[in-house]
Amino acid sequence: MKISFCTTCMGRAHHLKETLPQNIRDNIDGRADVEFVVLNYNSGDDLHEWIMTDRDMARYMEMGVLRYGVTTEPQHFHMAHAKNMAHRMATGDVVCNVDADNFTGTGFADYLARVFREDSEIVVNPSHIFFHTRGYEDGGYYGRVAISRDNFLRLHGYDENLRGWGGDDTDFLQRAKGMGLKHLKIGQHTFISVIRHSNESRVEHMAEGEEREEMLQSVNAHKSADRSIVTKLFNKMKVLAIPVQANRNGSFGAGTVTMNDGQELEFGSVTEGNFSPFNICAWGLPELLRGRLSPRIIPEPGEESLDGESLLHRMPEL
Repeated sequence: MKISFCTTCMGRAHHLKETLPQNIRDNIDGRADVEFVVLNYNSGDDLHEWIMTDRDMARYMEMGVLRYGVTTEPQHFHMAHAKNMAHRMATGDVVCNVDADNFTGTGFADYLARVFREDSEIVVNPSHIFFHTRGYEDGGYYGRVAISRDNFLRLHGYDENLRGWGGDDTDFLQRAKGMGLKHLKIGQHTFISVIRHSNESRVEHMAEGEEREEMLQSVNAHKSADRSIVTKLFNKMKVLAIPVQANRNGSFGAGTVTMNDGQELEFGSVTEGNFSPFNICAWGLPELLRGRLSPRIIPEPGEESLDGESLLHRMPEL
């Protein structure tokens, strides 16, 4: 089984220079076949120069461990489109989003390979418990979503109608559950380390002027501890009325990517396996409730499944 870690980058080379080499070292010698997919989303910094001239990056590309491509079309960072394009570049059986500021931790590829070998009809991301654990409140890791490549394509990827920061991962998870996938949650803190940074940097490349300021206000409000329970509940429940598939015309991650070997990949529409427009995510309501009441926490090898409360007691003091 091959695991593809998919990372997008626009203006975040300073983060990727820290995370990518470490992530490769932490997973390259494991049992799982692994590749790291990096999409240069028209990044205006020195990302391309670094990857193409760094000795280690060149060696990883020659080994087939690093799969690097560039698209020069986008003028601003569109999170859902960038993720879709990077995931379509992947060649693995399982695709997992890893933001440029995320460290995977040692053995994360083996961890994913184990659970997907046991059941491929799943979707995986970090447990909500971390948001209530000292040292993890700021998040930045919730977008670590893993799913089989086949199911990613069946869902038509992340919804490109969503703009700005956030929401795309929650929407994707609920649609995956609406399709009937089990939601398994990462419980090991060693797999969700992130580089902390400001909310301003989160929206820096997404827009300009007043539009960017509005996005920043939205991010600040989203991360505020003062948000009402009613607001949080509404934001969770409103995704129940959306279709299972996003990007209904089958066009997602569309565009041209030039790979490090000069090959050009052209991503058009995906037309196979369309669902009925009447398939809505309300079918995923039981799994949504189960995720809150009795989450499926992925156990360490040899352990039984853990519920949320026992995981909380296992978390270290930070």
